[in-house]
Amino acid sequence: MTGTGTPGTINGEQFMTFDGSTLKVRGNINLNGGSYALYHDLGFLASSVTGYGDILKIGTGTLTAGNVYYLNSSQVWTATKADAEATSTGLLAIALGTDPVASGMLIRGYVRNSAWTQATGDTLYLSSATNGAITNTQPTATGSIVRVVGYMLSGTDDQIYFNPSNEWFEN
Repeated sequence: MTGTGTPGTINGEQFMTFDGSTLKVRGNINLNGGSYALYHDLGFLASSVTGYGDILKIGTGTLTAGNVYYLNSSQVWTATKADAEATSTGLLAIALGTDPVASGMLIRGYVRNSAWTQATGDTLYLSSATNGAITNTQPTATGSIVRVVGYMLSGTDDQIYFNPSNEWFEN
């Protein structure tokens, strides 16, 4: 690894860079020589709306940070609503800002949003009442889609584990 002359910046080999906050590796990472574990520090989620995990930076759309969206066939992120199958059965993500490319769309991981008020341990679903919202109340109306999207980790700190199920059913 070599310093670049810029404080906090290191380049290592041809496919690895570090700019003081982000390590970028292009290629394969081989973890060898023992057990493997990932530890998640939710203290990182200090402000609303922040998140980390699997983040896509593709598509377009008019977004509200913290809302849930699906990716349509034109690569436009559109708000979900459990009472419409087309908006609630595909690829889902939480907007981490107002621009999907600049801020990213969290497709699986941890996120904090001070607007959430569910209790610790609650199972979370897509809302049928409000576009782009999550709820701890399973939709019951005829024709609504029931899809688990995550779990509330801390009702006090407004943190969830977002991991939309690939399975869903229609009431």
